[in-house]
Amino acid sequence: MKLASLVERYGHTFEQKYADTITQSMRNAINAVLACRTQHDGQMKLACPQCQAQAQHYHRCGHRSCPSCQHYDTGQWLDRQAQKLLPVEYYMATFTLPRQLRQLA
Repeated sequence: MKLASLVERYGHTFEQKYADTITQSMRNAINAVLACRTQHDGQMKLACPQCQAQAQHYHRCGHRSCPSCQHYDTGQWLDRQAQKLLPVEYYMATFTLPRQLRQLA
């Protein structure tokens, strides 16, 4: 289930219950999520000159609170980080330094 579907379904109830505490930035985020990948933000039309196939894709909102957009951006970031890793096994070790050495670290 998408966040936009939940907002469309329960947004009116949410608005009534929390109208006094919703900030403008929250409203902007809600509106961006609702408009994401719809005609509101426009679309891109693609056409293949060789096979005459056509497709259209709606633009994404790019808002930092939109899970649909941020999932893509997060995936891109993870891919970039994975390319920086050395081809070795990694381990995480956690330990506590004595108080006297904490300033040094």
